[in-house]
Amino acid sequence: MWIIILFDLPVKTKKQRREANLFRNLLKKEGFVMWQYSVYIRNVKSKKTIQNFEKVTQQETPKGGKVSILTILDKQYNEIVHFFGKKKEKPKPTQKNKVQVF
Repeated sequence: MWIIILFDLPVKTKKQRREANLFRNLLKKEGFVMWQYSVYIRNVKSKKTIQNFEKVTQQETPKGGKVSILTILDKQYNEIVHFFGKKKEKPKPTQKNKVQVF
């Protein structure tokens, strides 16, 4: 399964930017990689891992921030279609715990 984290965090003040950076660093520490600027992704083995990360996310989401967690199966992930300019690409089949970042 894959966890996709989508977020919109306030960054108007120095404190807000610091909190947003701390949140991004938390994602990296937890094994996520940046897919797009406010979208991070990680492969996981169990629903328990997802539930644990939901708890962490609830505690660590900065005030005024919005974070969404989307989970998809490997088969669904492998059906994603990407466009780079006019070129269409599909993700390469993944190995467990390996992330294909475009």
